[in-house]
Amino acid sequence: MQAYGHEGTRTEELRTRRYVQVLATFDVDGRVMPRVVTWPDGRAFMVDEVVDVRQQAASKAGGTGTCYAVRFGSTVTKLYKEDSRWFVEALQDTAPA
Repeated sequence: MQAYGHEGTRTEELRTRRYVQVLATFDVDGRVMPRVVTWPDGRAFMVDEVVDVRQQAASKAGGTGTCYAVRFGSTVTKLYKEDSRWFVEALQDTAPA
């Protein structure tokens, strides 16, 4: 996704890792399936469907791990499991201090 900077020029949106809490299940073959994702502000979302699972780099926020494309309602989000932690690629806060 892109944003527009000064004078209408296109710039890449800055992304960062946003660590989230995940409730997951393990099937009899040992596969991990995320079921509920809780954002840092406390909002929790049930995963309606795991659309895809693959080893993939988080191209916008850096890092590698298992990427779960998960659907919440009509929205598909990439959820990454890196070692024992889970994160999403979130917009970086660029507001002046």
